[in-house]
Amino acid sequence: MTSDPNGNAGSSNTACSNPLSSDCTYGSAEGGNDTVFQCGSATDTVLTYEIPVPLQYHSNPTDASSVNSSTNWTVKISADDYPVVGSPKRSAVATDTFEVASLIALTPFNGFMDFGELLPGATSSEQNETVVNSGNTDIDLDLYATNWSCSSGSMNASQTHYGLTTNGNYASMTALLTTSSSLDISIPKQTTTYQSSGKNIFFRLLIPNSGVAGTCNSTAKFIAKQNS
Repeated sequence: MTSDPNGNAGSSNTACSNPLSSDCTYGSAEGGNDTVFQCGSATDTVLTYEIPVPLQYHSNPTDASSVNSSTNWTVKISADDYPVVGSPKRSAVATDTFEVASLIALTPFNGFMDFGELLPGATSSEQNETVVNSGNTDIDLDLYATNWSCSSGSMNASQTHYGLTTNGNYASMTALLTTSSSLDISIPKQTTTYQSSGKNIFFRLLIPNSGVAGTCNSTAKFIAKQNS
């Protein structure tokens, strides 16, 4: 609602029970965050506001690829004006619709795994990485890794195995490859600002009996894709 009881100050607000959710938000033309494009004199009949309305990154998408493709976001603006102070107000309401695009994104929570010091032929303890869905649509993941580069020698990426459940046996886990493989894992979109959505991926490393020594490094890469 924009009020103008004795000048051009005002506010803009839309009812929204939870502005931190994925399905509603509101903006205000009060407090200096708005831009007035046209307001030259007291006799002007047009007053144009640009009102920034922050959307959460997990706001529901409505584009053609989304589950909400049959709907749109709706913006509603109501304006009140008082021709003379104390006189009855005059009101007008306008609505418009817009699309929110699907955002496919992820954030690794840890970003680093340390398998510790291992003897030749030894298997590491379990390490894990939490992958957080930081977009606005459910995602699946692809995963691949580089071969291990060591101070002396090298190891194939397949010396690292991964699984989707904790306490997995190395032999029953899946070998990492240097080419992308689908994890076939669904990570739902976040629905409220203070509750992230993510899943754990678990890893173990087997050191060969010979051929490597010193510090070894490899990079595992997750790729987010829309969950089918």
